[in-house]
Amino acid sequence: MLSVAENFLLGLAVERMVTVAVASVCPATGTVTVASAGHPPPLLGDGSAVRAVEVDTGPPLGAGPALRAESQASLAPGGVLLFYTDGLLGPLLAVGEAMDELGNCLSCLAPGAPLGSW
Repeated sequence: MLSVAENFLLGLAVERMVTVAVASVCPATGTVTVASAGHPPPLLGDGSAVRAVEVDTGPPLGAGPALRAESQASLAPGGVLLFYTDGLLGPLLAVGEAMDELGNCLSCLAPGAPLGSW
């Protein structure tokens, strides 16, 4: 899922590394396929629980070609997959505390509620 972005970045011939996470969702089954390059995992909320999607983060893009593992999870009807900037994870809050706060916010969102109500 990330090879095109990796090749683009390496083709720019600049020394830069970036983190990114990407997902693909199958609407018929709710299967979510996630890949990450050095980025923290997205959060998955289903209205009753919030959890981080287990994903092998691997090295950031620009660190050189690398195998990028993909993980799968299930997104329940009305569930939410939350991606966020890794800038939220410090330096003001510890990583665990920031993830807990994001999870608390996500758990307040009712299943199927418009995201603008968040």
